[in-house]
Amino acid sequence: MLFTFFMPLEALIVMMKQPLGGYKQFLKPCGLNKKRLGKVRNHPFFDIESEVSQAFELHIQTVRQEGAIVVDNLKIANIDDIMNSTASVEFLANAAEFKLSLNAYLKGLVASPVRSLADVIDFKFSKLEKTTEYGQFLFETAQATEGIDSDVIDALLNLEKLSRDGFEKLMRENKLDAVVTPGYDFTTVLAIGG
Repeated sequence: MLFTFFMPLEALIVMMKQPLGGYKQFLKPCGLNKKRLGKVRNHPFFDIESEVSQAFELHIQTVRQEGAIVVDNLKIANIDDIMNSTASVEFLANAAEFKLSLNAYLKGLVASPVRSLADVIDFKFSKLEKTTEYGQFLFETAQATEGIDSDVIDALLNLEKLSRDGFEKLMRENKLDAVVTPGYDFTTVLAIGG
């Protein structure tokens, strides 16, 4: 599962490992030919009037010209449940995984004044960090978790079901190679499925 409160870790790693010369060198001239791309329109952040959506439509024309088959007006059946992090219990799963991952990372550092999430919470940040004004809700919530306990397992199973019955079902039923949608807000739909 991706941690979606900030930039997903995987996205950061990909950015840091970009090959010399970029990815353009790996593109195939006819790589989009006959690829089925699903255009999802019912996620809560899709605004047909926005400049982003208008630019997106121009890109859709380009991929069609390059031979892609665009399946338009697709809807993910359970999008409201997916996007509701409280109902989907995504927040609980993310908090538990965040604590475990951060603790493992910090423990492996050679030299650092902080070795755990608890140390991060207790660390005396400079006034520039504004922890007094904004708090440390995410950190404190994660610290309160007990690792991958039965509640987290239930949350993960729920997220898998939401993905299977929503996004994955859309992909299967429409025989899609990929889904395209404007903006980064769709990452939650992808993250809950792992």
